[in-house]
Amino acid sequence: MEQLCLIMRWESHLSVNDRYTRGTCPRLRPEVLAWQEELAWNAKILMSQRMLDWDESQTLIVDVEMRFPEDARVRDADNYLKGIFDGLEMGLGIPDSRFIPFVRRVQRVHPLQAGFTIRVYASGFAGHGLHGRVSFTTEGVSVIVLDETLPSDWLNERVCVNIGMVVEE
Repeated sequence: MEQLCLIMRWESHLSVNDRYTRGTCPRLRPEVLAWQEELAWNAKILMSQRMLDWDESQTLIVDVEMRFPEDARVRDADNYLKGIFDGLEMGLGIPDSRFIPFVRRVQRVHPLQAGFTIRVYASGFAGHGLHGRVSFTTEGVSVIVLDETLPSDWLNERVCVNIGMVVEE
């Protein structure tokens, strides 16, 4: 599978709650913009090295591991996705509406180890307009059952989607 793997440093203001400066004219914090530009350049470089040619109609899985610094703050993993998506959109030239998020792991680590591992790969299907329902197995495991809008080789299959997990270490 063709994929990009980017390891990015921690940025404390990347959360949607902290991205903008306060005041009469809110604007993106310079450190957030610098982080997003760094991500964009890294993505562009990797795309050219691997000779990947995803176009703007391609749907991509954005698979993220988040390593938050151990401190007293409570952080919501989903608040960091927008900043990551915006940086990837700049670098890949693909609208972030075409990204499907997958939070693989969230953990608390020593502040010097904080950061993000971001993997990007083609989804294999359009991703938009899929229909389905959440179902539960007898063991209490939730699965998402998708209907006939799936690609033909997925018909009548039960697809388990891991939405992510929080691991405290």
